[in-house]
Amino acid sequence: MTDERPRRVVDLTASIVIWFCHVLLAVGVFGLSVLTTFGTDACAYEACGSPRWIDAAIWTAAVGSLVLLLAFPLVINARGRARRLAFPFALIGCVLEVALVPVVFAIASNAGPV
Repeated sequence: MTDERPRRVVDLTASIVIWFCHVLLAVGVFGLSVLTTFGTDACAYEACGSPRWIDAAIWTAAVGSLVLLLAFPLVINARGRARRLAFPFALIGCVLEVALVPVVFAIASNAGPV
């Protein structure tokens, strides 16, 4: 039987660092969703959608980011306690956070030209 402590320490450290990157990504996604309000045209010369779509985009970014930020530490903790690799799941959380950006822009584009 080999000692797995160094491997677990590296896995835990990598997971925590990646999760902090995930936090920064979540702040960025929320910031981008708020900034779409300023990037939406006033629709003076075109037909526009409802401005409620901007609110929906902001709420999607906020709730989606919050769910991802809360879910992945639980998954990482469970994987760590089971002595399995956890850092791939931290990476998956970051990928899902980045995948939230086109979803937010797609929702916001219903409000008018972006």
